[in-house]
Amino acid sequence: QQQQQQQQQQLQQPPDFTYNQLVLPPSYEESVMYEPAPVHHEHQQQQQQQQLPGTNLATPPPYHLPQPNYTAAAATIPTAVPTQQPSPSDALLPPPSMATFLSHCAHVHAPLVISVSEPVKREQAGMFGFKGGYVSYLVTTRALADTPGFTSGSQSAVRRRFNDFVALASALKVRLRGYFLPPRPHKSAVEGQLMADSFIEERRSGLERYLQRLAMHEAAVKSEEFQLFLKAEGDLEANPAWTALRPIPSAGIVDGTAKLSKQLLGWERSVIDPVQATQPTKRSSDILRAMREASQAMHQQQAGVGGLPEGEAELRRAREKLEVSRDALMHASRAAEKLVQRMDRCGAVYGDLGLALFKMSKAEEVEGLHLAHFTGTVKQSHTLSKGCRQAGTSSVRVSRIVHKAVSKAACELGVLHEQLANMPPAIKGLTTREEQLLTATTLQADMDSRNNSIREIEASNAKVLGGAVDQKQARRLEELRNDVSKLEYSLAAASAEYERIAAVNQQELVRLQAEQKEDMLRMAHAFTTTQVMRAERDAEVWLSLAGELGATPEALGSIRETILASHALQQPQQS
Repeated sequence: QQQQQQQQQQLQQPPDFTYNQLVLPPSYEESVMYEPAPVHHEHQQQQQQQQLPGTNLATPPPYHLPQPNYTAAAATIPTAVPTQQPSPSDALLPPPSMATFLSHCAHVHAPLVISVSEPVKREQAGMFGFKGGYVSYLVTTRALADTPGFTSGSQSAVRRRFNDFVALASALKVRLRGYFLPPRPHKSAVEGQLMADSFIEERRSGLERYLQRLAMHEAAVKSEEFQLFLKAEGDLEANPAWTALRPIPSAGIVDGTAKLSKQLLGWERSVIDPVQATQPTKRSSDILRAMREASQAMHQQQAGVGGLPEGEAELRRAREKLEVSRDALMHASRAAEKLVQRMDRCGAVYGDLGLALFKMSKAEEVEGLHLAHFTGTVKQSHTLSKGCRQAGTSSVRVSRIVHKAVSKAACELGVLHEQLANMPPAIKGLTTREEQLLTATTLQADMDSRNNSIREIEASNAKVLGGAVDQKQARRLEELRNDVSKLEYSLAAASAEYERIAAVNQQELVRLQAEQKEDMLRMAHAFTTTQVMRAERDAEVWLSLAGELGATPEALGSIRETILASHALQQPQQS
């Protein structure tokens, strides 16, 4: 009995963990990412030098991720079982949240640092005596450099509601035709969620990202609408300057139908003025113009593409390529979501395995030790229980490593969603140019038709004996000449607007391609670096377990040689 008590005292009782405690640590300090990892990455040394005061977490540079040194990494894998506690300073940094990542990305090239915070719920009187409500957000702007409307170091703080963001997007859409403007967050279709805290936080993050992306757009940041939105104090709807900048709302279908009837009866002229020629077709309020342009488009489609202005065919091919890229990004985004889900499932499986090994170790200590006294295998029972406990601990550590890598991977692969969101505005910007060209060709066809009518009337009048001209024909001829004169100005305005939008499209395509290439390369580099670091941490955990389970130094050395050989093969392919 004394011998049995001594043996039980020598056993280390495993902690009574739950699954959530194993897989989901409550804090970063308890995470397995704080493992005794070798300091072999250059950016880790930079991160340690950039540590913030009062915390052990550093602020990593978001874009400049150097290539890891695989040789030094493999050489520094411990040959013995580590006995010291893991040090947070030697570990991987915890991944930033999605909002922090996107916010930091937006601030890299933007002259303005914009944040949306402090959502406040407000009530207002609704219809039929019911109370309505909305949420206002604090929009804070700080200028990093001199920019139109701001001087370096200046700050502003205003409160805006979601309707103000909608009005800003509408104003910029009219002012900056042809530009690839970032999309604003959509309105919620479920009104019951408007006051939910989770929805408010999601909308706040989306609005902040929207303003940050506008600040990165060279044309949007210089627009008067954007500057007034960031600086005008008080209610934006009551601001006279803002009201003057807002586009005039288009008439509804009822007014459009009444206008069409007057045009068909000849009570109202159907000639487009130069101002309307530079604006998009409003299908609800100008039905006759929409019908003419649709007829012209069908005629061009039947006649085939020909006689296009210089550079138009190339821009149309660019739109087709963007549509292909949109579909490819859609598939890639879905594949990224599945990849993250599978990686998360892998971490959960490691956690389940560790929990099962802990239970096996506990069972071996309770039942196996009792039976070992009858078989004389007490020592083997202790070894088995200890080995299961050690293997379970390693599985849980790997599970936590995988979960941290999953959160970083989800953050890094979010670039795919960002690029996918950029495709519809880009395609819309290119379509705007095509619509403007259609307006110009329709005006040209209308002017040619009226010139033909003028020539026919003049030819018929020339055949009249005595030179007498019918008064009705004279009035008709005068109206046609006035219409042609007006159409000449409208056609010139439409053509100039088309050329302006075409130049804007070419500039935006160059900018979009450069940003897309930079974002994709950064995403691939960051994602690959994270996966390599995760694999190195996994190797360290399993090699430590092998040493704890009695692996010889020769066996561990052969494993290291294999790792070094595989890394040597990968070195030439890193570029």
